[in-house]
Amino acid sequence: MSRRGARAQGVDMIALCLALTAGCAAYSEMKKQDDFSETTKSYEKMIFWSDFDTADSFRDPQERETHPADIDEFKNIKVTSYSVKKVSISEDQAEVRQIVEIGYYRVDEVTLKTMRDQQVWAYNPTVKRWYLQSGLPPFK
Repeated sequence: MSRRGARAQGVDMIALCLALTAGCAAYSEMKKQDDFSETTKSYEKMIFWSDFDTADSFRDPQERETHPADIDEFKNIKVTSYSVKKVSISEDQAEVRQIVEIGYYRVDEVTLKTMRDQQVWAYNPTVKRWYLQSGLPPFK
C-alpha cells in the first residue's frame, strides 16, 4: 500500500472513531433523558398514590441521611392530581428543574387545595441515576 493510501486509511479510521464517539455520547445523553422520564413518572405515581415513604426514596441518599423527611406529616394528605407545567434542562443536561401542579386535600378537611411544587432533579453519573434535590412537596 502506498504511503498516501495508508494515510487516507488512517484518516478514515480517525473519522470513524470520532463518529462512533459522537454516536456513543449522543446515545448516552438520550439514555440519560429516558432515565429522567422513567424516574419522574415513577415519582409522580408515588405522589399521586400518596405513597410518600416510597417517594422519599427518590431523594439523594446523602440528603435523606442529613435531612430525613418526617413522613408522618404526610399521613393525612391525599393527592387528586399531578401535572407537570414547566421543564427547564441545564446546558450539560445534568440538572432538570420542573414546576408541577399538585391537587390535594387533607383527610381531616374537606377543602381541595392546589400547590405548585418547584422540583430540582440532578443526575449522578457514578450510579447513573436521577435524584430529587428539592425534597418532597411542601403541603400546607
